[in-house]
Amino acid sequence: MPRIPLAFFGISLGLAGLAGTWLTAAHEGHVPIDVGRALVALAAVVWCVTLLLYLRYAVSPPGLTPTLAIEVVPASMASVACFALNHDRIDRLSAVLAGYCLLMILAQVRLLPLFLRLRFTPGFWAFTFSWMASFTSCDSVC
Repeated sequence: MPRIPLAFFGISLGLAGLAGTWLTAAHEGHVPIDVGRALVALAAVVWCVTLLLYLRYAVSPPGLTPTLAIEVVPASMASVACFALNHDRIDRLSAVLAGYCLLMILAQVRLLPLFLRLRFTPGFWAFTFSWMASFTSCDSVC
């Protein structure tokens, strides 16, 4: 079974940084903006593929399996921060972050049979932080 190293996530982050630099240069009029947009889309696709492969082939000890619930937190907290900065106004970035949060929650629903087969361990603390972050994000929208 192949293993996906965590360092592979750096590929999408590097592409996102390149896209940001390209878009900044495009706003200054030095390069075409469509290339920057394509790089943003490519970074998003690479991130999603890497995440899916990582979740599919991730092998963790049973005691650490509940910590997969933490995957929800970055999207949830980013949504909360975006709403706070925009004074609870929904814009394109807030909608994208909320959609990504929903995607991560659906990924957790897919992992539910795996979680239910486990015995209770201290690793289950991860659910408290993850789901409270998600509920806080939902509270920000409502």
